[in-house]
Amino acid sequence: MPAEGSWWWWKIYRIDLDKWFYFKQFKNVQTYVDSMHEPYEVWCRNPELKTIPWMLAFKYEPSDYCQCGRTYRDPVKDVEFRFRDAFLDGPSNTRGRIEWLRLPTLCKYCYYLKELNKGHWAPKDVRKELGFPVDD
Repeated sequence: MPAEGSWWWWKIYRIDLDKWFYFKQFKNVQTYVDSMHEPYEVWCRNPELKTIPWMLAFKYEPSDYCQCGRTYRDPVKDVEFRFRDAFLDGPSNTRGRIEWLRLPTLCKYCYYLKELNKGHWAPKDVRKELGFPVDD
């Protein structure tokens, strides 16, 4: 538990450990969230209203499958690929940060489909799987 009188904006509850982790900066929450695959909850306070109780911003339940139905495991390299779509410079307020937390975690194919639709590069195996032309 943090020291009395300190002000924490964010906290994460690790369900499997029955333990709380406290953060002042959202970028630390982002780093933690991007590296965790165990169940957790993210709680926050509104910085304008320091008297309100903590509110649940996001609850993560682990899954091996993307919303498209594909596994997160890359069949070519046999490694896990999870990507949370992000804002270019990151969210700047509490509402935007909560929205970022609630974005879906994408598999390799969903991530690169978004990139291909923007005219960006994607690996050959992804282009082939998604029906895009493949250069030999």
